[in-house]
Amino acid sequence: MERQLDSFAAACASLQAWSSQCTWIPQFDSAGSYMCTPYEEAGLLNWFRGILSDGGGLNNVKMTAQWCSNVLRMVTPHMWLCRDLLDQVDRSALERAALVSEANGTFKIVLRAGVGIDELEMALLPILPVESVRITPAE
Repeated sequence: MERQLDSFAAACASLQAWSSQCTWIPQFDSAGSYMCTPYEEAGLLNWFRGILSDGGGLNNVKMTAQWCSNVLRMVTPHMWLCRDLLDQVDRSALERAALVSEANGTFKIVLRAGVGIDELEMALLPILPVESVRITPAE
């Protein structure tokens, strides 16, 4: 399955792609259900911000190219990131936690053996769906 993901992500210049062992079956659409990834469900982002003004809060933009090229929706030991996502993180911190390679302008990220997923998360913090990273107070 990871080989198929690698082939697809490299050939299609994906915004983001991931492979993991979990029982979640993704339902990616922008219709009424607004499926969150398990990572987003556990995250600290207030998805309902602005729900009174536009009816959907942040859920309405979750599947747009703009969102997916700026916010990582899932952290796994094996994933692909577009250049826009990669450019927002500290490359040296990322490379301490993961092997990074490029194909067709998309970057394969594979957790290094012996490194915990938490170190990878810290390297990816600028692009995670975390309130303090994503939302800044108006001045």
